[in-house]
Amino acid sequence: MISLVCDGEVIAAFVGDVMTQEIYGYRPDSDKVHRIMEYETHECLEIDPSRPLSDQYILLRDAPGLCSDPVQTLLGTGCFFRGLEVTGGSIGITMARLWKSEVGAVVLRPGDETPWDLCPILGISEKLGFRFMAYNENSRQFENRPPLVTPEKQQRDYEVIVVHESRVAELNGWPEIIR
Repeated sequence: MISLVCDGEVIAAFVGDVMTQEIYGYRPDSDKVHRIMEYETHECLEIDPSRPLSDQYILLRDAPGLCSDPVQTLLGTGCFFRGLEVTGGSIGITMARLWKSEVGAVVLRPGDETPWDLCPILGISEKLGFRFMAYNENSRQFENRPPLVTPEKQQRDYEVIVVHESRVAELNGWPEIIR
């Protein structure tokens, strides 16, 4: 994973997936994110804004029981996501599954964030229209809380759900469903 940051903005980023032999990324001044595959073929990545979360899986990087209460509630309703998957390993490979629309959301638990891990995934995710949503106890809504781009390691003390901007209203409809 590599990124180019200028004045606090990720202006180019690339992530390689050793499992699929694919590379995802964009160059400066590009408005497209490319997926470069084996045999030198490529495509522009696009997210289907009409595909509901109920037709997609949510990807966790830890056991469901370690998630916050609001996320556990979302998972337990059975009506927001088609199902869930749990994975480990590279954050880049995890996020690539989101970018390719293999899953509709990714849960990132609190923890340390390093610029070499954060900046490439943040840049590509934002370029594709994904939002880093954190739960607000007062409003009972998930609110966009993008990570801070900094050259230092930082501690994120809250959980986020990374979801496409077209699905934010759907995600925030959850209080009505569980009442």
